[in-house]
Amino acid sequence: MFLLLFFSCLILSTYGQCPNGYHQHEQSCYAVVTFRANWFDAETMCQAAGSHLASIETDAERLYLNQYINFLQGTSYKHYFIGAFNYIDGTYQWTRNQAGLGQIPWNAGEPSNNGGEHCLAMEQDSHSLFADISCYSVQAFVCEIQLNSTT
Repeated sequence: MFLLLFFSCLILSTYGQCPNGYHQHEQSCYAVVTFRANWFDAETMCQAAGSHLASIETDAERLYLNQYINFLQGTSYKHYFIGAFNYIDGTYQWTRNQAGLGQIPWNAGEPSNNGGEHCLAMEQDSHSLFADISCYSVQAFVCEIQLNSTT
């Protein structure tokens, strides 16, 4: 309950076009959350703050987030959940809009498809290349509000 209240408070105060605790880059606002949660709880916490787990749709966006996370945290956390899920058949989709990911910038050896790895994460120590990991592992995560949409 406390966590939902905390994340809800992020939207009460704004700086520029982004809620407090978010940083604007181009047409998105990002919050890097180092409270570790499983993928489902991370998405719920992002939604409670009016956002979703981040949809990283270009290399420029991925590299920006890599630099921003390095500035904030360095490589303190290996994985950061983002908003894509593998629907068993090997196809990853962004959960925000159910769009396919297209070319996925996988880290070496990924996707490893180890049993139960259906969620996508950025690996911070590999320039935020992507990895498939267990949705039930607890990781840091990135929330995103797209300024040209309602969430």
